[in-house]
Amino acid sequence: MAPTGITASASFTPAAAAYLAGDLIDVAKEFAFTYADGGAVPAGALIRILTAIVKIDATALQASEGGYTLQCYGAAPTAWVDNDTWALSSADLTPYRGSISLGTPVDLGAALYVKTPNVDIDIKLVTSSIYCGLQTVAGFTPTAVARQVLLYGIVL
Repeated sequence: MAPTGITASASFTPAAAAYLAGDLIDVAKEFAFTYADGGAVPAGALIRILTAIVKIDATALQASEGGYTLQCYGAAPTAWVDNDTWALSSADLTPYRGSISLGTPVDLGAALYVKTPNVDIDIKLVTSSIYCGLQTVAGFTPTAVARQVLLYGIVL
């Protein structure tokens, strides 16, 4: 069987407050992987995430806004609080699947955008989803505008 393309997305909306480097934006979100026809990827599948995209409906980077990191889990992590520093807890060690560096968005005029190719992270799904938290790389004070994250990959 040949690899088959899959996608998943989620949006993270920050509070209009100061975030420090390493803080989480919003709460953990579910990325439900689907095929092009809308069918869910089966539980237990091994997937490879190849590309990640971040889109922000804003016309300029916020002062000091840097890159983002996506912290990924095979099951919903323990309760997170928006604007709290991310740390891997012992309770989340088993479902933790690794991180994806998303890069720094670039101002394209009507929106901010960054595409990260060659992500190349393999994840064994528990369900058809993973759960991720969006972590700041640099401290900044955002406006309350969603950061949409799209993941593209294949089922192995």
